[in-house]
Amino acid sequence: MLLLKATTSSTGKEPVAQPGQKMKFTPELEYYTVDQSTNTITSIQLKADLEQVFPLRQAILINHPRTTIRTDLVDAHIYLIKKSCLDIGNRSSFSSFRKEFLPKLIRQIVTDKPLEDLVDQA
Repeated sequence: MLLLKATTSSTGKEPVAQPGQKMKFTPELEYYTVDQSTNTITSIQLKADLEQVFPLRQAILINHPRTTIRTDLVDAHIYLIKKSCLDIGNRSSFSSFRKEFLPKLIRQIVTDKPLEDLVDQA
């Protein structure tokens, strides 16, 4: 088994995998807007999706005037899924279960299309 260590490339920007230690998992930073009066999460933005500006809809600020932006929350999900659907997800080449595979799986089920088509789509 070859374990890879992340190092920077000659440009110093993108990590390059090299033999050595295992790469450490770093979760994606997410920005949560939370209504302070009700502790309701009003929006979630991934840092990777943002440029230099944090987009915040005016309707959110009107409906939730005491809104704060937090990064210390954790997004957790429990998925109950048939093993056959999970096997299809494992055979496909989607990079994200939550963002890519799950929406397409639901779309296939709602439109009564065969689930095996998901393997070909990725």
